[in-house]
Amino acid sequence: MDENKKEEQTPNNAGEGMQPKATLYEQTNAATKRLEEANAKTEELLNRQEELYQNQKLGGITEAGIPNVPEMSEEEKAAKERIMAVGRATGAKWAIEQ
Repeated sequence: MDENKKEEQTPNNAGEGMQPKATLYEQTNAATKRLEEANAKTEELLNRQEELYQNQKLGGITEAGIPNVPEMSEEEKAAKERIMAVGRATGAKWAIEQ
């Protein structure tokens, strides 16, 4: 037996002795398999997301659950405007952005 032809051996994770080291070809095949599995899972998730989006669009929008915002009285509008004026005068971000 030629000693130069022996395969390199490394200990496996289970500690059950030695196993041959994977070749570049085997590593590439394993990586390709993992990528294909990941792509299949991604495609499945995308299909589920598209179906959910379609159901939401077909379901439409209802007024149920939307809070009814009451109209502001004249006093409330005047008070809000005074507060906003003070905020703008002092350079407050919350007053400038609105």
